[in-house]
Amino acid sequence: LYAVCKQNKCPVTLKDLSQVFRIPKRDIGKAHRLVSRGLGLKITPASPEDFIPKYASALELPRDVEMEAVRITRAAEQTNITNGKDPKGIALAALYLAARIKGMGFTQKQAASVAGITEITLRNRYHELKEHLNLEPPGERRARRNRSRARKPSLKPQDLPATDVMENGFILESL
Repeated sequence: LYAVCKQNKCPVTLKDLSQVFRIPKRDIGKAHRLVSRGLGLKITPASPEDFIPKYASALELPRDVEMEAVRITRAAEQTNITNGKDPKGIALAALYLAARIKGMGFTQKQAASVAGITEITLRNRYHELKEHLNLEPPGERRARRNRSRARKPSLKPQDLPATDVMENGFILESL
């Protein structure tokens, strides 16, 4: 079933099947590898675009937001920023960005629970997409680059009382 879903670009994860059939993900994964090797199946990895309809439906987003998210993921795949990233995170971040561009919104917590990813992953993918594709939702301020952060002044030997510091900078007594 997992192999058929993957070949037909149906966004089913091992976790989804594991929950439905009450079988450990590990066992489903092993069986999938054995079957695909035995039958010589060439299965490509899932694309973020495959997950967008599923998540858009779960979040009850309109079709225009879904189409914008597809456009965003296609642009992201062309720039290779999706390489090595979980397609679920990219798909959800694209939906989040598309919804914000269209003036809609949903909470990161809601979105993360739909895809089974963390809110931090969603935020990271969202900021990557925004930055690399130069997209800015209306009303959102652009992050300043090279922000100078206030640093704590470090304690130097010359700042300590002279009696407590040797010539090489080591402290003689504990403070």
